[in-house]
Amino acid sequence: MSNIYREIISRGALCRGNLFLRKKSWDMDTKKQKAPAEERAPVLLAFGQAVRRRRKELGFSQEAFGDACGLDRSYMGGIERGEHNVALINIMKIIATLGVSPSEFFSDLDDAD
Repeated sequence: MSNIYREIISRGALCRGNLFLRKKSWDMDTKKQKAPAEERAPVLLAFGQAVRRRRKELGFSQEAFGDACGLDRSYMGGIERGEHNVALINIMKIIATLGVSPSEFFSDLDDAD
């Protein structure tokens, strides 16, 4: 058996002439790595802080607020930490649940970069 053939067998599976490489154990980490707060877009951080501040003013927990918005609690947590670039439809759900107008809500972001 040739060295090349052994290398193919050890690194992957040959199926119908196509080589399917096996992932190394260090490639199999399925958890997404979160960017540190310093690397997140300032506007996303400002948006998340505004949502958190207004949510707490209304006395909502993240879970209750997420339910009221129709969004998952963990997704809401990511929004508040500035980890998600939120779709407009979800922004409008959040703002409606907060009971403010979009212009009033976004005035909180006037100083964000």
